[in-house]
Amino acid sequence: MPLNGAFNIQSILPDPIMSNIAIARIHGGEFIADRLMPVVGVQADYGRYAIFGSEAITQVVDTKRAPGASAALGTMSRTYDTFMATEDAHKEELHEEDFQGMNPATVREQAIDVDLMQIKIAIESRVQAMVAAISNTMAVSTKWDQANPTIMKNWLDAREAFRKQYGIYPNLCEISPTIANIMSVDADIKDYVKYTKPDLLEAGILPPRIRGVELVIPTANIKTSLAATALTDIWDNGEKSITFLYVQPGATYNPATNTSNITATMTNTWGLQIRSTSTGGLTVATRNWMDPDQSKKTEYVSCDLKQVEKQVNGKLGMRVQVLT
Repeated sequence: MPLNGAFNIQSILPDPIMSNIAIARIHGGEFIADRLMPVVGVQADYGRYAIFGSEAITQVVDTKRAPGASAALGTMSRTYDTFMATEDAHKEELHEEDFQGMNPATVREQAIDVDLMQIKIAIESRVQAMVAAISNTMAVSTKWDQANPTIMKNWLDAREAFRKQYGIYPNLCEISPTIANIMSVDADIKDYVKYTKPDLLEAGILPPRIRGVELVIPTANIKTSLAATALTDIWDNGEKSITFLYVQPGATYNPATNTSNITATMTNTWGLQIRSTSTGGLTVATRNWMDPDQSKKTEYVSCDLKQVEKQVNGKLGMRVQVLT
């Protein structure tokens, strides 16, 4: 192969059918990263976006206009930030014995699932670290694991404190399973559920929303080794806080036009996952190939995606310490 100075694009191109299977399976499941930081697509691995100021919600001038006078003059400030999507990639090794008595397509789909699981765990762990690093904090006076917690009052107080930061109420609250269990037996919440979701009262589970705030309770785990070994929680490993967030519900990506509303969304959200479609217009690229050593009778199935997680507006996140 001649060397002409150009980037050497590998001969193994993404398989469109396998890639579409991966794209359909990358979202959802027991992971919550996509709910806390919605995914928007971009056409390049790097770029720049504008973050608009808060003039729209902050009165800086008197808008009363005298007859013949000019309208009040305002400005819309903006700052810029850059993003650079880096690649998450994982591959599975399949041997001739793996296909014995099996549908080959099923075996390859299982390999895709394993690849995606590893990538999703990595993304979930990164998002959890960003949530844990939110600087806006609040502590309740009576801890929720004590005899007389004041959960509903603390909930409303935190919701109001959040509003005073940016002029908008949070729409999501991430709660670890341990804290969710404490909340589920609280008398005030049970009374609230009685009138809003009576079917949940007997089941002893929390409603999907409390006072306009959606509850996001993660259950994703990291498997430490063999199946017999205990799992380590991503989100519930000694967690002592709940996290209120405002997540832009309008974060969209249109695969038909390969466009997103990233600039408009960036100003009004706590954070986003920016995922590149620079590889053939795909958000997830899947490939399979045989080992060059044919005697190994080995096939590889790999998945990769390019993305970066960006915290945009720190005011739209608040951690509330509720346990000791």
